[in-house]
Amino acid sequence: MKHVTIVDEDVDIFSPNAVEWAMATRFQGDKDMIVKPGQPGSSLDPSGKHEPGKKTLTTKIGFDATIPSDVDKSKYEVVKYRQMITSGEGKYKVFVEEIKNGEDLIYILGGGERSHIGGVVICEPGKRARSIRLKGHYDDIVLLPIAEAACKKYNTKVVAVGGVHVDNASKKEIDLLVKNCKDLVKCI
Repeated sequence: MKHVTIVDEDVDIFSPNAVEWAMATRFQGDKDMIVKPGQPGSSLDPSGKHEPGKKTLTTKIGFDATIPSDVDKSKYEVVKYRQMITSGEGKYKVFVEEIKNGEDLIYILGGGERSHIGGVVICEPGKRARSIRLKGHYDDIVLLPIAEAACKKYNTKVVAVGGVHVDNASKKEIDLLVKNCKDLVKCI
């Protein structure tokens, strides 16, 4: 092993993006890097120093991407952004916003001329989804595939809530809004 990066417990070592984030925000090359030249290496490493009858030598590097012990650790917290997906244009534009709640997910659907709450769908892994349709609304129809797709993909509890409204919408306009909502599902 030629390069080793050390990170804190809050960094997912299985995520290259998380490790790179730690390097970008917690590492300073002039004080957090250890360089050890002339270390035993692999004979398969073409960049190593190869001499007949001797062990291949290489330079090994350690990167300390941990939070310094003498600083306020709150400045180093991972920033979590909400994810928003959109589909359509103008008054037919719809969106779904994802909010993490612990391990679970909440999706808020909106768009059209006016967002509102017209329905709620609750989905749990291995169980049938439950829908609530508010009087005079049919938004649960487009919320259901959003909740089911996220529940299946992330294997977690999901609540999808919201609604899309266009004043005096024709059947053609409603079909376009439904299509745009279905396009959101593809991006979850």
